Amino acid sequence: MLRFSLTTLSALLFTATFALPSVAHAQSKTSDAPTGITERVFGGGGGYPFERTFVKKIAIFGGGYRGNYLCTNVTINDVSHGGSYTERPGALVLDADEYINYVEIAQGWYIDYFKVRTNKGREVAAGNPHANKTILENIRVLRIGGRCAETLDQLQIEYIQNYRPSKLVEKRAVFLLDAIEGPRKIKTWRETTQVSRQAAKRVTTLMAAAKLSSTVEAEYFAKVSATFELETKTTKMSSVSTALEKTIKQGQESELTIPLGHVAVLVNVGQVLQHGDKSWIVPGASSTWLIIDRSKVEDCQRLVGAYDLHGAVLMKQVPGLETETHLDYPRITVTNADRAERSVEVTGG
Repeated sequence: MLRFSLTTLSALLFTATFALPSVAHAQSKTSDAPTGITERVFGGGGGYPFERTFVKKIAIFGGGYRGNYLCTNVTINDVSHGGSYTERPGALVLDADEYINYVEIAQGWYIDYFKVRTNKGREVAAGNPHANKTILENIRVLRIGGRCAETLDQLQIEYIQNYRPSKLVEKRAVFLLDAIEGPRKIKTWRETTQVSRQAAKRVTTLMAAAKLSSTVEAEYFAKVSATFELETKTTKMSSVSTALEKTIKQGQESELTIPLGHVAVLVNVGQVLQHGDKSWIVPGASSTWLIIDRSKVEDCQRLVGAYDLHGAVLMKQVPGLETETHLDYPRITVTNADRAERSVEVTGG
């Protein structure tokens, strides 16, 4: 039986250039993506496609190809795309709060030059930075894909344009996502990582119903993909949910026993953010099932301060508590009667 206070849970769970550029045959287009999300395509149509993927690690390499010096290879998340190389400027392993916010590409039939820089000022680049180049700045790169064979033929950059990050308003928020009364046995997962993915899927369902703007939806995708190392087909909530479900099924099931008079609550430690005048939440990598003894006031009040996203308090599954709206979400507090009783005890009435 797991017993942690919310405070304890939150703390625990938480360039060489030479030769001529390749003959100009550049593509640069904006897709039919929602407002705020743009796809740009650079380079030619040769080689074979590689799928766009969320970037956690990127290395860019340069080398000679058919008499020209080009960016011949990009390696994303340790998967190589392109040909051989002689220039090895290194790789960037992005921190959890780090993302690519600047891209510079010189293009022709192939990718001649490729440079990325992060919001922390770290950068990597390779190839021949000639005059026929494009600069993308004030962005947040979501995914990178393209085409390649013996060299890097094409790059597809999917990003949020004119990106302004949401404001972090609560760094270690606790979310109550499910409540199941005993006596009962329920299926859960042996690995805590799978429990966290289960919680993240529930948050994703809630955020999908909230109808967030396309920019916030893309930011949600980026944060959840970074936390849970997801491979998705799109940046949509449905794609995030599908990817989470796929990874959840890879875990090993276990059984949790809920005694009579108790309730099991699924909690996750995440963040509350604000974009404009609207708040939204993002799940974290720390989750657990807490067993609450409904007959003990002090046990029930361990949930005070959590956001009741399941409605357990409203459905009286956990007595002696109520909710009040805070940052657009119901936050658990003690009832007015309990406040009055506490006041009498403190004053000696």
